[in-house]
Amino acid sequence: MSAAIWDKLKVNWSALNLQLGELVYSDPNQSVYRADYGDAAQNERNVLVRLFLEDKSRSDEKVSRFLEATYFDHPHLLRYLKAGTLQSDGGAVTYVVTERADAWAIRSLAAQEALTFARQILSGLVYLHGRNLVYCILSPRAVAPVAGTWKLSDFSELRVAGIDIGDDALSLASIVDTSPPEAAEGLISPAWDVWSFGQTLWKVLDGYKANMPEFLKPVFLACLNVNPSSRPTLDQLSVLLESAEANSLKPAISAAARA
Repeated sequence: MSAAIWDKLKVNWSALNLQLGELVYSDPNQSVYRADYGDAAQNERNVLVRLFLEDKSRSDEKVSRFLEATYFDHPHLLRYLKAGTLQSDGGAVTYVVTERADAWAIRSLAAQEALTFARQILSGLVYLHGRNLVYCILSPRAVAPVAGTWKLSDFSELRVAGIDIGDDALSLASIVDTSPPEAAEGLISPAWDVWSFGQTLWKVLDGYKANMPEFLKPVFLACLNVNPSSRPTLDQLSVLLESAEANSLKPAISAAARA
């Protein structure tokens, strides 16, 4: 759907205490607007509003996940404020209101910046896994910078760990390029996010596509083990990141000692 068509959707936003502003992103299935939102306490805040056009069964699932996300409380998860479904001249529209992120398209990162990115995203995954939830779509597009921190930002495909051979779950293997091999079989586990974590880390590194820094290779290789049960747990991954950070400082320490 073009930006012009999104703009023609007939929705009574004032009834939701929303005043839509600039359209910042659109594709045939969704759009993202900047907006002003007045909450129940009459506090006004700057937000993002994401809109989705889809069939009712898919819409109900997505709204349920977004509503669950409104209860999340973690510094590295994007704050979800409100979600629901509306009828417009263009059909059913799923909407979600979130805190405003700085950008939806992530930039490339230098190695030390990537370490900070990795630690913060890992923290968000630990929170979700503690609730028996698998993120499933971790990628650079699903992370947003907010006031100097990194946050998991898209909860549209949250899954409970287990086997899911429904069409929506199986389709993730083809539409998300960071999905693990077992995604094609509907096997959903925390190891899924570990594989995606390794893929995402590789994608955000600036200038290291052909030659990843030595101190990050153990993290990357551990995440991309083809056998899900052989991948590190998040706790083990945290230890690997601590080791990578210590190793990244060794050249600087050695240089200082020689001086």
